[in-house]
Amino acid sequence: MSGSTAAVVAHNSSRGRHRPTPVFVVSEQRDRPSAMVRAMADSDLSRLVEPAVERGDLDELRRLATAGSGDALDELVQLAAERGDKNELRRLAAEGSKDAIDELVQLADEQDDLDELRRLAAAGNSDAIDLLAKHDE
Repeated sequence: MSGSTAAVVAHNSSRGRHRPTPVFVVSEQRDRPSAMVRAMADSDLSRLVEPAVERGDLDELRRLATAGSGDALDELVQLAAERGDKNELRRLAAEGSKDAIDELVQLADEQDDLDELRRLAAAGNSDAIDLLAKHDE
């Protein structure tokens, strides 16, 4: 029933007197939150990112990123790149982070990890393809 709107009417009488009955409009749009709701949620999530970073709480950052916080995702990518954590970068890349892919390519190049570059090139990453070509020269 997504996207539908229903009117809810409450019977409002006491002792035989009838008063105007308010009508409440209930909108079911769970799968399409409004831009304002998304912005509010992003703002609320963003406030939780910095304390999680300060605590070094990667689990909390992952939870916030999963909930839609771009700031948390950016922090996870940056922290994984700083640690040289290819597994975390792969996980973030698999979830769709282009920044994680870029960091993974850069890290693989810095470490001369040709297997990783080949894997990324096979997945269609043009930067990995270019770097492999340079290694073959």
